Amino acid sequence: MKRNANKRLHFRLVAALRLLASEAGRYIFMKTIKASLIILLGYTSFCFAGDRFSILDDISKLLNEGKVNMAVELIMKEDKKVTEAGAYRTIGTFYRKGHGIKKDNKKAIFYYGKGCELGDYHSCREKGVMFYKEGNYSDAEKIFLATAKNHKDFASMGSLVDLYRTKSWSGASEEKRNTGYIK
Repeated sequence: MKRNANKRLHFRLVAALRLLASEAGRYIFMKTIKASLIILLGYTSFCFAGDRFSILDDISKLLNEGKVNMAVELIMKEDKKVTEAGAYRTIGTFYRKGHGIKKDNKKAIFYYGKGCELGDYHSCREKGVMFYKEGNYSDAEKIFLATAKNHKDFASMGSLVDLYRTKSWSGASEEKRNTGYIK
């Protein structure tokens, strides 16, 4: 009886290895591993976060009270690697996603713009994404082009390709639409 169980296990392992050897099997395996890692990461984040979530509440409270400068200082104090420009990007994200405050796309664009002016190209890209989502394609193109060229930002390049393939925008030439090529 034990011998038959070992044989079945052996055949299952061989089948699993054959599946992994195939392209579809590798894809399924990688998706499973990725999903497992994401779940583990989320779980461990909650276990080890400590009072980090209270900082987010404090930032939301300051923004609701209109104390943006104090929120910027708190963000920079909490994470020493964050610059003032990065702090403004964080505030823009708070407004874009509505973390503890009312969603406000205009304020999000404003604070992404402040971060961009201070030299944070991630803020520039996020401002471009906001313009893109609002249908302001020509301003989004300007921002994506500048960020892609000046900072070699691949995410901006990808956003530019998506922009060029947007059928509702008449500003993209047929060449740009077909190739997504950045000159």
